[in-house]
Amino acid sequence: MQIPTPISGDLSLYFHLPFCQKKCDYCHFFVLPNKASFKEQLLKSLLIEIELRSSLLERSKIKSIYFGGGTPALVGPQYIETLLKALKIPLYNIEVTLELNPENHSLELLKGYRDAGINRLSIGVQSFDPSLLKKLGRSHSVKDIHLALDNASQAGFTNISIDLMYDLPNQSLLLWKRTLEKAVSYPITHLSLYNLSIEKETVFYKHRNQIKAEMPGEELSLTLFNEACTTFKKSGFEPYEISAFCKDGAYSRHNVGYWLQRPHLGFGPSAFSLLQPKRFQNVKNLKRYSELLDQKTLPIDFQEELKPEAFLRESLALHLRLLNGFDLSLFQKRFGAFTNELSDVLELLIERGWIKREQNTLSLTEDGILYHDSVASELVC
Repeated sequence: MQIPTPISGDLSLYFHLPFCQKKCDYCHFFVLPNKASFKEQLLKSLLIEIELRSSLLERSKIKSIYFGGGTPALVGPQYIETLLKALKIPLYNIEVTLELNPENHSLELLKGYRDAGINRLSIGVQSFDPSLLKKLGRSHSVKDIHLALDNASQAGFTNISIDLMYDLPNQSLLLWKRTLEKAVSYPITHLSLYNLSIEKETVFYKHRNQIKAEMPGEELSLTLFNEACTTFKKSGFEPYEISAFCKDGAYSRHNVGYWLQRPHLGFGPSAFSLLQPKRFQNVKNLKRYSELLDQKTLPIDFQEELKPEAFLRESLALHLRLLNGFDLSLFQKRFGAFTNELSDVLELLIERGWIKREQNTLSLTEDGILYHDSVASELVC
């Protein structure tokens, strides 16, 4: 699968719509209660933030738009349509994704989102096992998943992605196989795998010792991952990134942008942006976020200027997530030449059997896919 290299002027947009009916026990993202007053306040502020960024939007070629959260589907189609119209850009050939929880939908609602401009859904399935859904603190049932996927197709969506989680407490190979078999039986085009990580400021973190004791060990974790890869491949899903699989070339343009370090602009409280040479994050407080925008001030809480060598190394580690690898000449033309020290690190990783160089293409080996975190730690300084 050929994935295009970003060109000058390419830009992705992310909107953080942080509303949730209930925060999941493992979630560490910034979220807010599902209140109408909060939604109204955020919409007003988002429109101001778009206005303040209008000059950048006008001179950029938008490649993807992603509405994440939180549970962004809670805001309603009119809300999404208002934001898309405020961008003042044609949506032709732009991937526009909306995250959706299975319990927060109806056929009418999905048709509304389709009419508003959404052309890709990312549905947070996580598991087809009721006991594991309960363990995760999810609010949906297996029946909700079935209805959501069925209604998504009926509403006219042909680009549907689902998320699945592994390394869950008390997750056996048998339970995982059942989830995988169920997942590939639906008319979906994309799958993303996530292994459970226990983050600070979550319910899971408070009970981390007990939860870690119930999670699969390293050997079982590897078995679960390999079982997923095998099942997906048999069902026509091509792996294009360490934990992402697609049919018919329907890879996530937005997520690929992160791996290729495509510039991206985040809107909403806590949203991250990368506009080289700067990376920055918006404030994580709705009130403060709105106050700053009311003053026509960009609501940036944190920013850093990326040093060329550090950015090159980070970009190298991210590019390696793409399984087909990348052209070394194009990479160095965009990010800079390798130092002798970095070249030595790459040779060491080749000797270890974690990466390979074929002609002018650099990529992970099969072992390197399993140990990408170790590869990245060697590369990033």
